[in-house]
This record gives sequence, structure tokens and C-alpha cells, in this order.
Amino acid sequence: MEKVVLPIQGMTCASCVNKVEKALSSLKGVVHANVNFATERASVEYIPEEVSIRDLKKVVEEAGYQVLEVKEEDIVEKERLAGKRNSLS
Repeated sequence: MEKVVLPIQGMTCASCVNKVEKALSSLKGVVHANVNFATERASVEYIPEEVSIRDLKKVVEEAGYQVLEVKEEDIVEKERLAGKRNSLS
């Protein structure tokens, strides 16, 4: 399982947060999705063999919001490094 944080643009209220969370959670392979309105970020735990970051971006865009461009490798690598640091603490 991997975790990715996606910067999302276009959310204006709590209803938007719910819409994005539902869209992400509907994908097969998404274990958990949490959207933070204040930081405009979606934190998604997923199974990479079942769903790709491209799929996550597509479903967010289909829900009417924009995922800001970030290289997939950078997002996943940052989360891996953060996880390693936390496990060493």
C-alpha cells in the first residue's frame, strides 16, 4: 500500500470536500481518502497494483475539481521518505 497527497484546486465548501472524498473512495484500490479543505489537499492510501495516480487525478477532475500538477514520482517518494522518518522516531 502507498500513500499520496494531491493538491486540489476549486473546492469552496465542505460539500466539495465530501464530493472529492466520495469520488476518490469509489475507486477500486483506494483504501482510504481524506480531503482537507483548509490545506486543499487530498491524502489517499491506495494499492498501486489496483489503481494509479492517473486514475485518482481523473476521478477528481470528473468530479469538477483540478489536481495541481505535481510529478507522480515526487509525491510518492516524499510520502515514502516521510514514512521512513516516522518509523525511525
